[in-house]
Amino acid sequence: MDLTTLVLAAFMMISAIGFDTALHPRDIALDATKSDQLGKVHVTDDMLNAILSAQVEAIFLTPSVVSKPVIRTTRNKGIGLSITDAFGLSQVADALQEQAGYAPDRIRLHVFSENDTVEVLVSGFEAQKSTTFQQEVVQVQDESIVSLVQRATSVGVAYIDPYMTALNLMRRHIKDRDFKLSQSVIDFAKARLPATAVSADRSMLENLEGMIALFNSDVPQALQRFQRAVNSNPANDVAILNLALTEIALDNDAPVEAQLTGMLKTTPPTDRVVLATAYVTLAGAYLRLHQPARADAIMQQAAELNPNSPTVLGVWAEVKLERGDTEAAGKLADRARLVDNPYEDYAEIAALYFTLAWQKGQPLLRSPFESTTRAQDTTEKTAPTAPETAKKAAPPVPDAVAKQTQ
Repeated sequence: MDLTTLVLAAFMMISAIGFDTALHPRDIALDATKSDQLGKVHVTDDMLNAILSAQVEAIFLTPSVVSKPVIRTTRNKGIGLSITDAFGLSQVADALQEQAGYAPDRIRLHVFSENDTVEVLVSGFEAQKSTTFQQEVVQVQDESIVSLVQRATSVGVAYIDPYMTALNLMRRHIKDRDFKLSQSVIDFAKARLPATAVSADRSMLENLEGMIALFNSDVPQALQRFQRAVNSNPANDVAILNLALTEIALDNDAPVEAQLTGMLKTTPPTDRVVLATAYVTLAGAYLRLHQPARADAIMQQAAELNPNSPTVLGVWAEVKLERGDTEAAGKLADRARLVDNPYEDYAEIAALYFTLAWQKGQPLLRSPFESTTRAQDTTEKTAPTAPETAKKAAPPVPDAVAKQTQ
């Protein structure tokens, strides 16, 4: 290869790598392999990678107010990496991408057998903390290879994005209210956070703990946890809304209207569903203060923002009924029963799963408009394993978590 060709090839490689880096600001790179000898287990690398990708996608497809990363397998490479592979310069490409500030999260699974037991070595790189991790996941009795790989994948995701892992586990167990695994991941994640007064990450996890308390019908504990979430991050709109809903349910009138009005004036939520939910919660506060006219006006805004929301329509029907307009209330209630809005399914937001208990002494109940598409139980043979914790970094995760079956 002459000098001109070499320079041209280098220029093409660097340009293409830069293009890849710009296209992938945050990726999760996945790869799975197996040992040659797995006893009676017959599985290919392609099968393992398919299971790995599907499980990661299932976790990150969980409806959430947070943004999601791009997921790709290491075999699906971009233009730049394909070119460097062709020149046999993949290691140089990795170094160039690191110099350009591109360091994707990575999850690697290696399936092997030891003493006739199939195990998965989970390893990877957590870009946010610039740390590596490694953990073994052992197959339990009667567990399929598919379930084993799914569990191992969940361990890897719990290291790089514990919030989405905990949210997925919580949402999957809303019906049976078995939140032990979700709480284990939350404890693991909180223990790894710095002990600062304000932490957006800790606030999100504490908000999930509040939702777990609500799903367990413990409203006072939910109030405490939502208050902690707000204290950890006063800009957490979702925690503010959930705190307001529980305060209304516990007949704490005075601060709610001021809290919500202040939030809507200074830092209104940008997400359409969250903003509409803020209007709904504020309407509940107005009803609690015997101000149905103001509640009606704010529900008009919520309906304009999210006209196909069963939550919005149902609460607006309550407001109309409180104002004595039974005809409008009946029409809105009918619309709320008929409409199906699968996009309104953020399990972090209490008002989407619970009623507004604005009447004195009224219990906080599950929403009658909960969509049939919500919280589907994706039961597996074995529950996902919570990640092991570093020494002195977090409370130990019980062995029962790793071996629990559903």
